Amino acid sequence: MKKIFILIPAVIMVFGLTSLPARAEENQTVQKALDNAKQYLDDLVTAKDDNSVDDVGLRVETFRQVLDLSSAEAKDLEFKLLTVTKEDVFEAWKKQAMNGLTEALVYFDSQKQAVSDGKDVSLGQIKQIAQDFKSWRDENYLPLTGQIQDFMLIKQEAKSVQTAQSRLQKINNDLKSIKRAIFSSADKINGLLANSTESINKADELNNQATKLFIDLYVSTSTAATSTLTVATSTEEISSVVLDNSSSTASSSALKDQSPIVSIKDLVGSSLLKIKEAYQGFIDISNLVRKLLK
Repeated sequence: MKKIFILIPAVIMVFGLTSLPARAEENQTVQKALDNAKQYLDDLVTAKDDNSVDDVGLRVETFRQVLDLSSAEAKDLEFKLLTVTKEDVFEAWKKQAMNGLTEALVYFDSQKQAVSDGKDVSLGQIKQIAQDFKSWRDENYLPLTGQIQDFMLIKQEAKSVQTAQSRLQKINNDLKSIKRAIFSSADKINGLLANSTESINKADELNNQATKLFIDLYVSTSTAATSTLTVATSTEEISSVVLDNSSSTASSSALKDQSPIVSIKDLVGSSLLKIKEAYQGFIDISNLVRKLLK
């Protein structure tokens, strides 16, 4: 029986922690597509001319790769939006974002037609097409994808908070089952539990602040927007946000400068750090209980 109780908290820790890097890996996939498209496009626009047929062909092929990466990214974001649980407060914004992605995909297809096989494209034409696409992407498409990525970060972090809360409750229940065996270290265990609870509560608070900032920036104005691909990207000041994590460069810099301007990514990132602190507490509890039950 003792061995069973030792394993219960340990299993909880392992499965709880493995969910954290998985989320980061998922976000990196989309970001990699963004970065690759940007790099190819920058190279295409800034490359020196050698006025050769091969140069034109290489530029056309590079532009096609940019379009393929952009289309894959847009479809991935579209799928993610479709799989998010419906919430009335976000539905108008989601509809606008989906329309924006549809418009983007149509635009990508039109650009593919402009440089399709058999089209006689000169060096000057491909340079201008690429430059126009870059300007459109920077001014219209990137602000839209930025919104969607912020939205997904908030939703993913909300799930992380809920998972951590469930883990905490399960650990509490497991500890009650062996309270006699761990009585001598009850104060220390309770302290670790209190710290993890506080970290989870703070994580929830930070993610809620990120949600409010998202609503203030994008949702409140979504129905008034004249174009789904022309969206505001200005930041908003928050009167008082405490990001009590010294390892966060952006957060510590903001506090040092006494400038309470933060981004959604800052808030969600700080929330995730708090979740990691909570899981570290879970691990510490597990290790302590192992020693007590030997």
